[in-house]
Amino acid sequence: MGAAVVLLIFGIFSSEYRIERFKTFLDPWSDPYDTGYQATLSIMAFASGGLFGRGIGNATMKYHYLPEAHNDYILAIIGEELGFFGTLIFVCVFIAMIIAALRIASQSPSLYSRLVASGCAIALALQFLINVCGILNIIPMTGKPLPFVSYGGSSVLTSLILAALIIRVSIDSNVETAADRRRAGMAVMGAAGPMDGSEDVSSHMGRSTAGQARTRSSHMGRSTAGQARTRSSRTTSGLSVYDGG
Repeated sequence: MGAAVVLLIFGIFSSEYRIERFKTFLDPWSDPYDTGYQATLSIMAFASGGLFGRGIGNATMKYHYLPEAHNDYILAIIGEELGFFGTLIFVCVFIAMIIAALRIASQSPSLYSRLVASGCAIALALQFLINVCGILNIIPMTGKPLPFVSYGGSSVLTSLILAALIIRVSIDSNVETAADRRRAGMAVMGAAGPMDGSEDVSSHMGRSTAGQARTRSSHMGRSTAGQARTRSSRTTSGLSVYDGG
């Protein structure tokens, strides 16, 4: 833990622009027209939105007041247009998506799939958390875009790839398909004696197992294939598929 703190302090003070960002984080109003310009305007955008916002499309900071309003600081515009409650709903929706991704990871049958889904979910959650905390001036701004929302082809493409991997794990985890569920409702039965076109297969169900039919399963029901028809006049015996009760 101590080594991590030392590395963090060294990383901050090893570069001039990192020092400026850290100073802005401590007091963005110390230089509101230079290093603290974006930080102060983002706070003003949230403040002008109030509880319920100005309305979708009615933000003023996006008209060349707040730099990078379409990219790193797009959450400030969302806060101005939707207000506190709208922003809270937006954050809750993203949190629900992350929780769903982690549930997909926990229910995956293989370790590989669990690692893929959980890793993608954590990557999206960390990027979202860093961007939101930076805009709210909880941590120094790092330039991380907001997943799925910020403008930029590479950011959107990366977020979609991570989401697609989670969906792929969810699909692969569903080992029971529609065909499997249909098959579970069927039973295979053996029939003795000739079955011509005039005799319904379901008529064999009422006969005794000693003389007329040898039942392979106890799940008897209506035939899914309808009336049985043989390919030739020869006496045949075989298996017939029935819906289970």
